[in-house]
Amino acid sequence: PAGTFSSTPGAIACAPCPTGTWSAGGAPACTPVNALLDQAITAYLGDTGVSNSLRQQVASIAAAPNANARAGKLGAFINHVNALRGKRLTPEQADTLIALAKLF
Repeated sequence: PAGTFSSTPGAIACAPCPTGTWSAGGAPACTPVNALLDQAITAYLGDTGVSNSLRQQVASIAAAPNANARAGKLGAFINHVNALRGKRLTPEQADTLIALAKLF
């Protein structure tokens, strides 16, 4: 699951986050996955050509018109991240980016 949230302080139950969002359990709101990926990409790679390319791929995943297109764009993003694994990204950073992207 992509986490849960409660918009009511003190609520007993939390609602699941909608597709394309994530939160820590019990957070007051869900955050769009593309915003989380943008933050992580910037933290890991700074403002570089590689980070801009990854951000463009994230935007294309988010804008995909259907599940098949989204799956294809997600696969391309995962391949790109895996190509950077051990070079520009640590294995842990690559795993984080892939896990977040799979929440779309």
